[in-house]
Amino acid sequence: MYEKIIYIGDGHSDICPSRCADLVFAKDVLLRTCEEERTTPYRPFSDFEEISEYLKKNF
Repeated sequence: MYEKIIYIGDGHSDICPSRCADLVFAKDVLLRTCEEERTTPYRPFSDFEEISEYLKKNF
């Protein structure tokens, strides 16, 4: 259905849905979980401009 699923989040409620993504932009609680689990590719972020620039360059 979709070519890539990209998820952006920062909290506990983002952990479960982020596991279905191809790439996760994470900070705070979600970032710590991604670092511990290492099951989904992730990138730390601090603002949406970073995400926008990354997507423009890579997708």
